Amino acid sequence: MLWGRVLALAGLMFCGLLMSAIVGLGFVNLAKLDEAYMGRLLQFLATIFVFILPAMVYVRMFGGKLGSGLLLNVVGDRRVLLPVVLSMFLLLPSITFLGYVNEQMSFPDFMRPLEDWMRMMEDKAQENADLFFRDTDLPAVVCNMLVMAVMAGFAEELLFRGALMHALSGRMPGGHAAIWIVAVIFSAFHLQFYGFVPRLLLGAYLGYLVYWSRSLWPAILAHFTNNAIIVVFMGIGSLKDMSIATGEIHSEEIGLYALASALTLPLFACCVRFVYKRRLSVEANFQSSQ
Repeated sequence: MLWGRVLALAGLMFCGLLMSAIVGLGFVNLAKLDEAYMGRLLQFLATIFVFILPAMVYVRMFGGKLGSGLLLNVVGDRRVLLPVVLSMFLLLPSITFLGYVNEQMSFPDFMRPLEDWMRMMEDKAQENADLFFRDTDLPAVVCNMLVMAVMAGFAEELLFRGALMHALSGRMPGGHAAIWIVAVIFSAFHLQFYGFVPRLLLGAYLGYLVYWSRSLWPAILAHFTNNAIIVVFMGIGSLKDMSIATGEIHSEEIGLYALASALTLPLFACCVRFVYKRRLSVEANFQSSQ
């Protein structure tokens, strides 16, 4: 039953990918849009067809209601929302520093084809980012915020911490194993392996937010905040070349990021502890509603 659920979700995503390609091809042939705006439109379509619709259809296939099945019907304890937002700002130096450490990985010679493929995927992702962030005018920033923060934050959580965690655990929310398995899949799905470790840890944190809050909304808020920070930095011409925005740390900045991580991680832990302590009241309310 477990693998049946996972395969069903994968099949829905594959069908969504085909539909996204077909609809996207129609827009490419008919619409007269700038290359960057066409790219945003295609990503918007992919978000709907590959993430949102498969998650919703999956829940309905297995007899669930969209709201309760994906934990969208409750916000949870609203007191955790501000610490969740703050935690993403506090986590940013550590994520950037871990990204730098992750980038230093190298492979033995016999794995050179794999390394070349990873580098190619990384370069392709960077080309897409450069295209989206090429313009810093208000319409471009607003479109990036919609596609890369609002839509991506909602859709990816709906699929990964919503439908996929449901598929792996058989119920919502899943336990520790489901959280970490989904985090691994979430990070690998982006095909940016030189940022695999920080994205894995971020995915695990998002999973625990769902696990503790019994709601998908705190994870959606955290995901949106993380992406929105980058969109804002990259949308401001004077800031877009900063390492906190690009993720590219120069050698003279390593000590600074290590120090910033050491200072912000304890504060991040305080935010996490606050959210964790709210789990008892959330659990009681969740059980009473069953």
